[in-house]
Amino acid sequence: YSNVYGVDPNEELIQQIHKNEIFDADMIRLGNSYELPYENKTFDCIYFFNVLHHLPTLELYSKTIDEVDRCIKPGGIVIMIEPNNEIIYSIKRFFARVLSYVSAFFSDMYHMMAAEKKDITFFFQNHNFIKQKYRELGYVALRNERALHQWTFVVKKEKQ
Repeated sequence: YSNVYGVDPNEELIQQIHKNEIFDADMIRLGNSYELPYENKTFDCIYFFNVLHHLPTLELYSKTIDEVDRCIKPGGIVIMIEPNNEIIYSIKRFFARVLSYVSAFFSDMYHMMAAEKKDITFFFQNHNFIKQKYRELGYVALRNERALHQWTFVVKKEKQ
């Protein structure tokens, strides 16, 4: 792929990426999903991997979708992959907690999952808002698939 860009809200991570010259300095920018640091109609595709479930309000869901709509070209594709099932997520959190006593990796995983519990519960209760908002903006759903542990939602912006 060429012309691949990213956004992350963690300034230390961005500095580390730039310091190690992993990507060109302009390829990964400081920002967040609801205030994208890009011009209108910049992208053919926008891809979210486990991003939206970190947003704590419907207002931020709405702002994120509006930003995507602003930045995606007509005919562009939006791909979202998010956790699917609160029960499975709770089971993963439980096992991470049990294994945290013998593994630093699982300890870190458990603390991360525990910290995001409120936001992910909110996501599971409100993920239909995302589908509805895209429908209202005239996007066509290309894929709405729920696997055991993840939800894949793909929409296409109609050409105007």
